[in-house]
Amino acid sequence: MPRSIRNQSGFTLAEMLVAMAIIGFVLGGILLLQQQGQQAYLFGSNRVEVQQNARVALERIARDLRAATSITTAEAANLVFVSKDSSGNDVPMQYQLSGTNLDRTCTCPGDPTTGTLTLIGAGGALAFTYKTQAGATTTTPADVRVIDISITTKTEETVASYAPGNRAVSVDTTVRLRNIL
Repeated sequence: MPRSIRNQSGFTLAEMLVAMAIIGFVLGGILLLQQQGQQAYLFGSNRVEVQQNARVALERIARDLRAATSITTAEAANLVFVSKDSSGNDVPMQYQLSGTNLDRTCTCPGDPTTGTLTLIGAGGALAFTYKTQAGATTTTPADVRVIDISITTKTEETVASYAPGNRAVSVDTTVRLRNIL
């Protein structure tokens, strides 16, 4: 029986240390790849989020403004106008920057979005520039015929300013008011 115990072979300490070092390097490389993939995903998904938020909000404002029949308030970050609904009734609408939220307020009977709707959450910025038919800048609501809209939005989740997931985007458009004579 003692002979079978002596013939059992195993790993030496040096072999074990080399194997552990190799496994450590491989696991370290896998961890690094996983972290880089996660950062790339965060960067891309946050960029898509801010672009989509800005585009949807800008398109909604432009569509509502194209149906406007009169402008009642023309301020840098606050626009109030009257539009017609599908029944031909006058409907007041307002787009304003409330803190860092871009809000749409509408008293549209029969519309599921009646009341205040936040189009862009935390991190939004809004700027309106009002122009006359000749292209001169104005603040008089009765003279407004063209409106330049600029929306800037950031990621809504709290991300450190230096983080790769912290994205911001600006979109602009010009709307010529069709129904105002």
